[in-house]
Amino acid sequence: MKKLCLLVLGVIVAIVTTYAQPAAPSFQSKRSGKGDPVIFLPGFTCPGAVWDETVAHLNKEYETHVISYAGFNGLQPIRMPWYETIKREMIAYIQTNHLSNVRLVGHSMGGMLAVDLAAELPDHI
Repeated sequence: MKKLCLLVLGVIVAIVTTYAQPAAPSFQSKRSGKGDPVIFLPGFTCPGAVWDETVAHLNKEYETHVISYAGFNGLQPIRMPWYETIKREMIAYIQTNHLSNVRLVGHSMGGMLAVDLAAELPDHI
């Protein structure tokens, strides 16, 4: 009986430690500059750093938000399918940070995400 109790306790501890971990964010944002916000959305597998040269030219007039997706650029991956999670968390990011008059710049998958965000948040974009 003692062995059974220890086994059950071990299974419970394993389940709790596996599933009680905080979820990794679906993206990381690097924010800089001042002015109206511009969010840069890279393509699939690309780090947000692909926008660094462009951002350097815009930081004097705009507040830039350079996005890197989970699973790339050294960020912890999240469960698939992750596109909807990224979209949902991007919407929350825009709303939580009270961003308005947002400009979206996206490449490849980032372009598709930009269209989806604009459709979901017409009063912010």
